[in-house]
This record gives sequence, C-alpha cells and structure tokens, in this order.
Amino acid sequence: MNINEVLLRLSGVKRSGGGYTALCPCHNDHKPSLNLTERDGKILMSCPVCGADGAAVMEALGLPVRELFSSPSELSKKPCSTDYFYTDSLKKTRFYRFDAKMQTYEKSFCWYHLQGGQWLKGKGTAKPPLYKQKNIEWARRRGKVIYIAEGEKDVDTLTKKLKLPAVCSPHGAGKGRLENKWLSDYSALFEGSMVAILPDNDEAGQALAEHIAHNLSGIAQSVKVLDLRAEWCRLKHKGDITDVYETESPHSSMTIAETVLMKLENLIINTPEYKPRQMNLWAVGEAGNEKLNEQLYITEFIKNNKIKCINNRLYSPDGVFEDGRARQLITDDIMPYVKSNHADKAEKLLRSIKALSYAEPPKPQLDRLHVANGTLTKDENGQFTVFSEDKEFCLNRIPVNYNPDAPKPERFLKYLDDVFQKDDQVTLQQFCGYCLLPTTVLQKALVIIGDGGEGKSVLGAILNGVLGESNCYNESLSVLQSQFGVANVENKLLFIDDDLSESALKNARAFKNLVTNKTTIQAQKKFVQDNSIRSYVRFICFGNFTLQALYDLSEGFQRRQLILQAKPKEPDREDNPFLDREILENEAEGVLLWLLEGVEHLILNNFKISVSERTQAQSDSLKQENDSVLLFLNECDGIKIGDGLRAHSATLYVAYERFCRDNMLIPLKERSFLSMLKAKGRRYNIGKVDSPFELHTSYVTKRARGFLGISVNESYINLNFG
Repeated sequence: MNINEVLLRLSGVKRSGGGYTALCPCHNDHKPSLNLTERDGKILMSCPVCGADGAAVMEALGLPVRELFSSPSELSKKPCSTDYFYTDSLKKTRFYRFDAKMQTYEKSFCWYHLQGGQWLKGKGTAKPPLYKQKNIEWARRRGKVIYIAEGEKDVDTLTKKLKLPAVCSPHGAGKGRLENKWLSDYSALFEGSMVAILPDNDEAGQALAEHIAHNLSGIAQSVKVLDLRAEWCRLKHKGDITDVYETESPHSSMTIAETVLMKLENLIINTPEYKPRQMNLWAVGEAGNEKLNEQLYITEFIKNNKIKCINNRLYSPDGVFEDGRARQLITDDIMPYVKSNHADKAEKLLRSIKALSYAEPPKPQLDRLHVANGTLTKDENGQFTVFSEDKEFCLNRIPVNYNPDAPKPERFLKYLDDVFQKDDQVTLQQFCGYCLLPTTVLQKALVIIGDGGEGKSVLGAILNGVLGESNCYNESLSVLQSQFGVANVENKLLFIDDDLSESALKNARAFKNLVTNKTTIQAQKKFVQDNSIRSYVRFICFGNFTLQALYDLSEGFQRRQLILQAKPKEPDREDNPFLDREILENEAEGVLLWLLEGVEHLILNNFKISVSERTQAQSDSLKQENDSVLLFLNECDGIKIGDGLRAHSATLYVAYERFCRDNMLIPLKERSFLSMLKAKGRRYNIGKVDSPFELHTSYVTKRARGFLGISVNESYINLNFG
C-alpha cells in the first residue's frame, strides 16, 4: 500500500512540507493533527495530540500494520548487530530496536565485558581505550596522518576500505559534557602525531571536533579539522565518511576507494592548521564552563571581519558578506559556549551585528576597480594601470586576480570569433568593460539576438563568473514588473537575462529608469522598511527577439537598446557544453584584461561606444519592426503623407487597426496610438490639431479633431473591415 491509498481513507488531508496532515482517526479530531510522510518505502505516521503511532492509526482504519511497508517482508527485516572490540575482554555492540511510533528500526549501543568466559552487560571495571588505539603509534612511526572519526563504523570504513589509520572516542558525540567524551588521557597519546579530525555533518559532531582539536593543540605535531562538505557539497545532514564512501562514484579509471582517498588528500592539503581559540576573548566563567560574552563577541566580529551593514546587507573589503556565511561563522564561534539552540542564538547575534555596523551607502567610485588581489586605480592618462595589493572596503569586488602578464585568452577570443562579427566584438568589449564600473553613464542596455543555437548566452555565463555571482543578477526582465523586483538589483553590476521572452513588458518604466538612473531610487523589500538604493546595474539580454514594450513605443525606450546580432552557427561547428567553465578555470585573468582594455577604449572615447554602420542600420531596422506606429506610417497603403492633407483621429485609428490586423501586429489602445502618432509623426511633418475641422466623405460630413499632413483612403478602411 502506498501513501496515496492511505490518504484516501482519511479526512481533512492537506499538504504539509514534504508530507501531509489529516484528521486523526484515533480521537475526536477537529483540526488536522496526524502527520504522514513516506520514506524509503515506509509510511510514517504520528499524532502529537493523542500520541497515536502508525500501528494505532492502521488499527483504527481497520488495516493490517504490515500495509505500512512497501512489502510485508520489510516489517521483519532487522539490521544485523555489530560488535566493536576495544580489548580482548571489552566490546561495544551496536544493535537495533523497533520504534513503534516512527515505524522504523533505531540503532542503540550496549557495552559487554568478558568475565568467567561469558560476556556480561556493562563495562565492569574496565576503562575503555580509544577504538583501535594501536593505530596511533603505527601512524606516528611511519609519518602517516592519524584520523579521528566520530564512531566505530567510520573507523572501520577508514581502516578496512581506505587502508588509513584511524581511531575514535568510545563515548560518541551525543548528549553529555564534552570533557566526558574526550578524556585528558587520550590527548597525551597523540604527542608528535599528525592528526586529521573527521566530524559528522551536524552540530554535535562539529562541537566534539572543536573540543578534541583544542585539547590536542600543542601536543600533536599538527591538527586539522576537516569539513567533508568542502569536497562532498551534497553530504546529507548527519552524514559521515561512511556515507561518503557508500555514495561516491568512481572518478575516471579509479576505484571508489581511490577516488575517496584522492579527495581526502586534497581536503587535507587545502585545510589550514587548527588554531586554538582565544577562549577568554568572548567567554566568561571557569575553564571548561565558559559562557559567551555577547557584547564583546559582536564588537570583535565586526572588527575582525571589517563588516559594514548597508541597507540590511553585510559588506566587507571582499564585497558582499552573505548572511549564510555570517551565520556559519557565528555558529562555529559560539559552539563551545552555547549548549543548545545554536541557530536561534546565531540569528539574534547576526541581527545585533547588523544594527551595530550600520553605515550609509557609499558613493560609487569611478576612479578605482577592486579585484581579488588588490586595487586598480587610474594613472595620469585616466587608465586603470596603477595596481596596489591593499584592499579597500567596497561593495563590488571582482573575484579574479589582476595579472598584467596573463596570457591572451585564446579560447575566449576563438569563441567570440565563432559567434560574433569582428566589428561587433569591439562593441562587445567596450560594453562588457563598461560593466566593471558602477555607473550608468552609457544609458544603454545590450540586447544580443539570434536564431538560436549560436552560443551567444555563453558570454553571459563567462561575465557572471568574471564579475562574480554576488555582483550579477540572473533572472528574466519580467521580474522588474513585480512589486519587489527593483530591490533585487541593489549594488549589482550586471543584470543577465539569458533567455529574453518574446512577451512584451507591460510596464517598461522600471527598466527605463534603471538603464539611465543617476540618482537614488525607491525600492520595496519584503518584511523590511522601504529604502532608497543607488542602482548602477547594467543589462545584457540574450534571445531570439528584441526587447519589446506593450504600451511604450517611445523613442526613449528604443534608444536605450543597443542591439547586436550573432552570426549564424556554422554547420560543421561542434559545441562544447563546458566551454564557459573551461574558460573561467583557465583564462579568467586574461578575460579580465580584455574587459579592462574595453573600458579604457570607452574612457578615451568619452564614453561613446563604438558601433559599426552595419550594426546601427540593422539595429534601427529591428527596432522599427517592433514599432507598429512607425510601420504604419512607412508601409500602410491606405494612407498618404504630405502637405495640405488632413485626417480625423478616429479614422486614423481605424486604418491603424486594419493595418495591424493585416500584418499580425498587436495594436495599441486609442490614447496610446494618438500619443505615439503625435511623437513619431514629427519627422514626417504630421501635426496634431486641437480644434475640430470638417472632412467630407462619400457618406457624411464630420467635424472632429485630428492631424494635418496625413490622410486616409476611404476605400481602405471600408474594405472587408469589421
């Protein structure tokens, strides 16, 4: 029986997270209190109100308990117990007992000691050593790293599967005081050893690892606390090295064990030596029972990380300091002093840090660029050639090193040759270089179009990597039409839409304002007070169509677009799906120099971007194709333009609707049409008349307002229309 069949027999079923809630059949339930979820082929049920478990619920429904499982045999399938021998006369047994409430088997442990030839429960008078304690001396003699895992199962994985020396404490990382889980006698065993500690991926494991590392500091030759998530980013909560081994996929021609060993070696190389915490810095109380001094901790955190809070977001000299990273650092810091509710405490401390580090938004700096390894400033010619390794506070740091001797990015330049015309590459280089500076002085958005499959959007992925993900916003332009859309681009260098929608923008005002913005603008944010932001975001859009606005056909909207067309894909060209990643891994420094060259050309040209005559003509043509009013004036056979001609507004709109219908264009509303005709008609000497005038037709003479310099053929609006 699956969970859907059970739900059909229950009332008041609702979705809840990854499971369901329903009215509990075991008591007079008026509000859904029964929780249901399906895990590993088993249906788990519990009611916190009456305490009913899966067995009770199934009984109330008149169903056998075995139906909770995907197959009847699973109910009796119990994991085997395992013995871990600490000495010849002392062992710990891992066994499993059935939890009726959770409808699953939970592991448990029991000590046994050998007495009179029989194994009796309990440790007896024995004092348990570390599990596989002899491995310490073996590793030290051979100059090997000794691993300290969290449990016996992980030690067996390390020793039997990976052939690495490992030990663990007999007391685990569960409840209880840390000093009772790692005795001082254990630390003395590691004198002169190289130690790597492998905690489980949870708070308890990390707290024990921190405690062990602190105790071994100054005794062991070196101590490193390894974070498995650095190599295995998808490691589940409470995951350990055994989970890593059991879920690893072999790399190339290597075995699973060789793959895990390779990644462990990389992890050790890239993990810095453990540095003992200054236990008295943020703590008060007796040794081993310190408590956090919150006031001192907050001030030290701000000082050490050089934090400023601008519009409820943290920044450091390296740019954006994400809240998630701050919470991780705070949680790691407070772990030895806070015994429970670490996440809540970290969140409260983060709010206090933001309040104390509040700062006004700085003005954008156009005379310097902040790169990963320092700061670039302008020379006497206004070019970015003066480099210093000093890092200043900034909102946007480019995560790529400045290396004036970096080789040319050959693969990147080859990609540009494959996708763009030579003269368009000059325009691209200048516009992309312009995105390094926090300014909208160019007042242009770049729209790159093509028929599809050319690879044009690869450029967006490369720019996202070179400028930095924290400096870019990747989304559809339609997000700007939402209530909170503008707030997303605060302090961003670049907005990337890699799949421009053919649907027109209903409201183009936000887009136009951001492209030309030179002051602060109001931005609405969820759950916080609205505030003014200084936006200097630039736009690069990739698609098969130009950017369109449903109701805005003004010159201003069209003028803000710089349109480039990608070359058609060569039939024999083979695409590399990892091209952007390979370019970022091998040529990022060269691409940065290419961007710097582009912005230097732009500065020398007084921020007038170079656009070829071919591209300008093509751009004008594409813009006109999306302007129904301009097309009407240029192509409609039912109108004439010239001196002495007149037409009423209503008649012109009927002709315009007919033209749009014939050419499958979306017509504007009457008022929008008249506004656009007034604006675009000036170039044709068409002028709006605000006083009524008479016009004679075959049927009637009418007086109404209209336009001079244009007339409508009567037969055109009457021919098969309506």
